[in-house]
Amino acid sequence: MRTNSSGSWQQLLHFVEQERGKYRVPLTSDTELFAQLGLESDDALEFLDHYATEFCVDMTGFDYHLYFGPEGLDVISIIASLFSGKGRQPYKPLMLGDLHDAMIRGRWEQEPV
Repeated sequence: MRTNSSGSWQQLLHFVEQERGKYRVPLTSDTELFAQLGLESDDALEFLDHYATEFCVDMTGFDYHLYFGPEGLDVISIIASLFSGKGRQPYKPLMLGDLHDAMIRGRWEQEPV
């Protein structure tokens, strides 16, 4: 649903800057919280909690584990990947555009998997 309501988009960008500082690259709707902003585990959870409070977004439908892994080193997964030949299970990318869409709706809507 990628709408680009200028006022709400600017509010989101300002929020990201307040929470995380300025970035040297331009932030777009396709900017990923993990890969490009470096948000993961507890930092991501705290960021999303502040986001939900700041913009009154109901996040009850958000499944954190689809987007972020556990805090710290997941030793069991690393050892299992050595024996199975599979790397870490990739997480679904969470983008600023997803957060903007939820801001406009007032709630998180999980896309069908």
